[in-house]
Amino acid sequence: MAVTWIISICLILIAATTPADPATTAAPTVPATTAEPTLELARVYFRSVQSTFTNDLLNPSSTAFINRAALTKRELEPIFQRAFPCSFKSSRVRAFRSGSVITLVDLSFVSMLIPDHVQIAYALKSSASNVTGFDIEVSSINVNGIYSSGISHNISLFTASCLVLLSWLLSSQQ
Repeated sequence: MAVTWIISICLILIAATTPADPATTAAPTVPATTAEPTLELARVYFRSVQSTFTNDLLNPSSTAFINRAALTKRELEPIFQRAFPCSFKSSRVRAFRSGSVITLVDLSFVSMLIPDHVQIAYALKSSASNVTGFDIEVSSINVNGIYSSGISHNISLFTASCLVLLSWLLSSQQ
């Protein structure tokens, strides 16, 4: 009886502390305030393999840079506004690099509500096929220096402890 009770509690606690799938996690709501919210940046890199890099993309004042930056902003902002309606504020194309075309974009989020790199990468990966102005090689998506497979491999100490306890309890029943 006691073992069943402990197992039930561990399973409930594991379920309560295990993060949800980033695609289904709702953004928390924020009460209205009069002060401007503090913003944090998430730096995103991705490669467009079907695009051809030209040297004028290195110059932020060039027509090619300005046009591609506007296209990138127009394609990406709706993705992040849908995924993070309470926290996403804006995007800014910082640079283009060679290697087909590698795009560097800064995304601005309300600092208290900034999603983690897995959630940001998942939002971009899941919408990459809907981008029409350029392609996004999903395996190249890098958020804040971390290439993400879109799957979180993190496990909390509490969850690990519950699993060890559960394993010990089950093995002692034999």
